Amino acid sequence: MWNGHHAMVWPMWFLMIAALIGLWILVALLVRQAFSEKRPESFPPRSSALAELDARLARGEITAEDYISIRRLISDGH
Repeated sequence: MWNGHHAMVWPMWFLMIAALIGLWILVALLVRQAFSEKRPESFPPRSSALAELDARLARGEITAEDYISIRRLISDGH
């Protein structure tokens, strides 16, 4: 059958099916990653920014005047 090369047919079919399954798994993972709702935010939430500002004031890294002006900037969203 096929000039004596029929022994090569089954391994080739197996490899093609395995490659196709691997391709679909890769596509599914990429789609899942693309539409994932857990995307990192570019800016930290305001509550953590205010907490860090409070900690800096408590450590003495900034003055009370700096604290007030920075807190105003954070609260206003600028």
